[in-house]
Parts: sequence; C-alpha cells; structure tokens
Amino acid sequence: MYIFAQALGVIVAVLCILAAQLKHKWQMLLVSMTANLLNGLSFFFLGGTLSAAVLCWMAVVQTSLFAYKAYVGKDITVWEKLIFLTIVIAVGIIDIKQVWDVLPCIGGVLFVIGTLCKKEQHMRAVNVANNIAWIIYDVIVGSTAIITQVLSLISNIVALYRYRCKGKG
Repeated sequence: MYIFAQALGVIVAVLCILAAQLKHKWQMLLVSMTANLLNGLSFFFLGGTLSAAVLCWMAVVQTSLFAYKAYVGKDITVWEKLIFLTIVIAVGIIDIKQVWDVLPCIGGVLFVIGTLCKKEQHMRAVNVANNIAWIIYDVIVGSTAIITQVLSLISNIVALYRYRCKGKG
C-alpha cells in the first residue's frame, strides 16, 4: 500500500500544479476536489493521522458545492461558511496526538478560507499559506505529498505573478 499511496501523491502533485494555473475559481475548485479525494486516500494508506485523510475528503464535499456555486454565480451562505469551518476545526482537533497533528487542521482552515475568497488571486495567496502548513506536516509524517505541496506552492506563486502582471486575475 505504501507504493500505491506514493503514486497517488504524484497524481495529486500534477493536479495541484494544474489547479493554480486555471483562470476561473470553479475550475480551480473542481481540480482541487479530485486532488483532495486522492490525497485523502494517500494519507489513509500511509497511516498518517486519520484527521488528515478526513479533512481531505471533507474538502471534496466542500469544493464540489463551492465550485457549483461559483459556476452559477451564487454566493456561499454564512451557514455554509460556518458549517465547513466548524467541521474542519472539529475533525482537526479530534485526532491530535502529537503537537504536529494540529497542522492538518491549520491547513484545513486555510483551505476553507481560500475557497471562500471571491477573487482567484486572493484564493491563490491563501493557498500559499495552506501549502506551507502541509509542507511542514508532510515532512514530519514522511509523505511524498511534500512534493505535491512544494510544486503547488511554486505554481501558486507563478500564477499570482502571471495573473497580476497580465491583469487577468
């Protein structure tokens, strides 16, 4: 299962690089949905904290809903915001055994905040902080998902620059 989990990490890396480069929020969220599904499986098979996997799978539900709302031009309600933030915090603190187990919770909260941003550029900026939290966690648990997060971090920075300089974002 270890090799399978690491292979999933490679696929997630490609998806995360792609997501940051897409122009529209709903596109970014759909690709993120797939990446989170696979990333949750990777963490599960690696035997990391269950909260990391559950947070990824909860992000699948969240990104599906938010992608739909972004596509049809509907705002995310206050209740939806509160529900997802509460779930992320609750799931994140349930499985804390070591001090570093709080990092998936921090990453989850940053992910939710990023998906709540109306502008793609703001979403990318919050994703940079999210990447950093997950990079630290991945180093500690020995996941090749660190490659994903580093590449995603670079892709987010490139996209921030690319869309800012060309006035597209």
